Amino acid sequence: MNMFGVKLEFLQFLPHLSSLVFLKVKGNASLEKIRVKVVIPALETATGNNADGYTAAPRLAYSLASVQDFIVPLRATTAQRKDLVAFTRNAIANAQITDALYDGVRPY
Repeated sequence: MNMFGVKLEFLQFLPHLSSLVFLKVKGNASLEKIRVKVVIPALETATGNNADGYTAAPRLAYSLASVQDFIVPLRATTAQRKDLVAFTRNAIANAQITDALYDGVRPY
């Protein structure tokens, strides 16, 4: 349910930002951990209509997920935080990373 009391069960069938959480780093009050989780569900394929024309509702088969943790000192400047995001984007765009994600190719 959301803050208005509306059930959001349909979200399990749609790609969504599952969480954006700010956490404290244990033992170090000057660091902040920002966790981002993205979920993309995959649905079972419907087998078609029965004799009466009824098609069953799709069911969740599995979900793909990505979790990123950003450890950021509270003293970091905006420029440094932007650099962290830029380096993270570049790392994910790396050929070995994309081959591993797209095709399951293991780095050698």
